[in-house]
Amino acid sequence: MRFALTTRSRNSFRRAAHAAHDDLSCDVYVAAHASVRAWGGGIALARDVERALSASGRRTRLLGLVPDAHALDATRGGEVDVPFRVPGMLWRARNWFVPRAIAQSLRRLPPPREAFITVSPTWVVAARLTWPDVPVIFIFACLLTNSLPFNWSRRRPPTPSAWLDWRGVRATEHRALLLADRVFVPTRQAADELAAFAPGVERRLTLYGGGFTPRAIDVQRRSAHRAALGVDDHHVVYLAAGVLDCNKGFELAVRALASTPPHVHLVLVGEGPTREADAALAARVGVGARCHVLGPQASVEPWLDAADVVVSTSHYDTFPNILKEAVAAGRPIIVPRHDPPRVYCGFDEVVRDTGCGLVYPRRESADLAEAMQRVACDRALRTTLVERAIQTARERAGWSSFVSLFAAATVRLPPGPGEATTARTPAEAGTRAPAPQDSKAHRVAWSGTRGAP
Repeated sequence: MRFALTTRSRNSFRRAAHAAHDDLSCDVYVAAHASVRAWGGGIALARDVERALSASGRRTRLLGLVPDAHALDATRGGEVDVPFRVPGMLWRARNWFVPRAIAQSLRRLPPPREAFITVSPTWVVAARLTWPDVPVIFIFACLLTNSLPFNWSRRRPPTPSAWLDWRGVRATEHRALLLADRVFVPTRQAADELAAFAPGVERRLTLYGGGFTPRAIDVQRRSAHRAALGVDDHHVVYLAAGVLDCNKGFELAVRALASTPPHVHLVLVGEGPTREADAALAARVGVGARCHVLGPQASVEPWLDAADVVVSTSHYDTFPNILKEAVAAGRPIIVPRHDPPRVYCGFDEVVRDTGCGLVYPRRESADLAEAMQRVACDRALRTTLVERAIQTARERAGWSSFVSLFAAATVRLPPGPGEATTARTPAEAGTRAPAPQDSKAHRVAWSGTRGAP
């Protein structure tokens, strides 16, 4: 009797587990390197892609990441946070091990019927380790290999462990570009950056429109937030938002503010290691009353409404969400000139193509101050830039181009010259025998032969 009850309980548990497994099945997973409950550029981009594919009739699911957790965590909307753990003894070199740690948890989910899409190279490697026969599409957002050194003094790693971890990032990004079946890039400059980093990836690069979402300014919200800043209609408010660190370099905007007229204000939104230093610098150069360091906010939209112009001072920003949101809201942008390896700025290309803002050389604060003063003191120019920003957002609105390109991206390319000799065997790819839950209904049939990435 005891044996019968035990067997019945086990069977019930298995049925429940398979039912939950089937409930999570979908056509396309879209993954970001952050919790689905978080806010930020990566998760926002992934959510936009997921919604666009869902609107096309596909069953989609957004995946996020939670470190040091044990169980899959699904939200009411069906989004799932995937846990991963790296042993404490390996934390100094964690980026070498994160993809495999994610893959171990990813095996709890059924494979997607159509494709796996991600904005993170770590997810590319994890997905390929888990499901070798599922198409993996990488939407390029940034290359940390090039970005991280801008947060180091003289662009050198501060410690041996930082160097080791950076090498892990570099290895993962390089591997992801070799493993991804297609790589979507927002600009030609981004394509050039990837081609220089991983020669041979060019044939798998696809340029997409960028997915702008035009919206109107909330006039009442604009008035309320400008009143909170203590400014009125004759003031010109510049906004800079993001992580306050050396890469973003907001101190350049603070110094530039000191060379602008008294009716110009600067708002800094975000948190980071340079926040206190930026506020102290503003007081030291005499613009403490005109520089508003607000810290992290629940949403940047109200401050986009309150601002007149959005400025970027980053050393490295491929295609930042804040600038997309600015143009989508009809806000002109001022961005640094793309000048690798000194400066990486994908929106340089957008501004030059559309005229929705100004480009300045990122050398001295005087260069930025000149651009800020020019826009602040020329109402006609400001009006023209607003019109061009609105037009740019309309011309590049939505994700319809991405959805149409996606269908072609799920068809495997034949191996390129020299790639056939580097094709992965299951052992080399870290694959596994299909688990019991990998039913025939979940498997993906390819048209064509699996070759090198």
